[in-house]
Amino acid sequence: METEATKAVARVRAFVTEHGLSRSGLSLRAKLSINALRDIHKPNWNPTYETLHKVLVVIDKMERDKKRRAKRRQDRPSLVA
Repeated sequence: METEATKAVARVRAFVTEHGLSRSGLSLRAKLSINALRDIHKPNWNPTYETLHKVLVVIDKMERDKKRRAKRRQDRPSLVA
């Protein structure tokens, strides 16, 4: 049975892989030490609740920002006639 924590860890790993984020870049954005994400790609990575929460907040913000940018691009009038 998959727990919420297991799902969250999988989400973090997928996001990091999909967006090519480095551990150092993510740790800076989440205001964590790089050691908190040291084993992120290992199957036995077991982050604390605080670490997981901070990383998920960053991921949520990045996803919202991406959607906003896409919407702004879509709403812009076309310059091509």
